[in-house]
Amino acid sequence: MNLKLTSKYLITICVCTYNRNAGLFDLLNSINDSKLPDNIDFSKINIVVVDNFDGKSKDILKNNNFEYNIDWCHETNKGLAYARNRSVKMAKDTEYCFFVDDDQILDKYCIKELLDTANKYNADLVYGSNPPIFKVPPPNSIKVLFIPRFESVKDYEISLAPTNCTLIKKSVLDNFEGPFNLTFNLTGGEDSYLTRQIKLRGFKLFRCINAKAYEITPTDRCSIKWLTKRNFRCSNSLTVQDKLLKLGYAFYVKRIIKAIMKLLCVTIGLPMMLFMPSSSKLKYKFWLESVQGLGHIFGYFNYQFQEYKH
Repeated sequence: MNLKLTSKYLITICVCTYNRNAGLFDLLNSINDSKLPDNIDFSKINIVVVDNFDGKSKDILKNNNFEYNIDWCHETNKGLAYARNRSVKMAKDTEYCFFVDDDQILDKYCIKELLDTANKYNADLVYGSNPPIFKVPPPNSIKVLFIPRFESVKDYEISLAPTNCTLIKKSVLDNFEGPFNLTFNLTGGEDSYLTRQIKLRGFKLFRCINAKAYEITPTDRCSIKWLTKRNFRCSNSLTVQDKLLKLGYAFYVKRIIKAIMKLLCVTIGLPMMLFMPSSSKLKYKFWLESVQGLGHIFGYFNYQFQEYKH
C-alpha cells in the first residue's frame, strides 16, 4: 500500500473514556500490538484520550511503554457529543481520525485492514465491525443478537455507521460544525447522524468486513431488558435524525409504515419470548422488531430517550 502523507500523523485514534480505566488500558495495549502497513511506524500514529468522567484516567498513561504519542484531556461537559467533539478538536495535523471506544480491543490487523479498504476504494469513511467478547457466555438467543451482520462477503458501500471502529478523513470532518451534533449528547446517535450527513454530502462510505475491534460485553448487557432499551434508543434516535436531515414527506411516510409493521410484530414476539427455549436464535427477534417500531413512532412525536442522562 502506497501512502503519501501530507500531515504529521497518518492516523489520530480518538478515544473517549468514562470510568473504564482498566478497559482503556487494555485498548491502549492492543493498539500497541497492532500490525501497521510496511511503510508506516508508530511515529505516524497519535492517540487522543478524552476523559469525560473524573480525570483519573491520566494516571494509567504514566510509566507505560507505549510506542505512540498520547494526548490527554479532561472534558468536563458531560455527554458523548461533547467528548467526541473535543477529541476531533485535539486531532490536529492528521490524515485520518479513527474512532474506537474504551470497552474495545483492536484486532492486530484492524488498522491495516481499514487503511487497505480506504486506499482501495478511495473511501472517505470506513467502518469495520465489533465482534463481542463475552465475560460469561450467554444463551444462543442472546448471543446471536451481538454477532456482526454483513450484507456481502466483500467490502461494500454503506449509508451510515457508528463510531466504534470507524476511520474518517480529517478533511471530511472539517466540513461539519461540531462535528458531532449536541442534540444527541444524552441520547446517543450523534455518530450515525454525522455519518448520514457525510453520506448526503456525497462522500464515500464503506464497510470493511475484515477490520475488527472486539467489544468487551459484560453480563448485565446480555439481557432482554438491556437489548430492549438499546433497540428503542437506536430507532428513536434515527427518527429524530430523519427530521433534522429534512428527508421529505415521502421518506417519513415510508418510515412510519415500516414502524407500524414492526410494531405489529409484538403479536408474534410476546408468545415467542414466553414459550420458545432460550437456545432458539429467533426467541427475541420479533419482540425487538416491535420495540424498534415503537422507538420510531415516539421519535416522530418529538420524544428523545435520554439513556445517558444519569
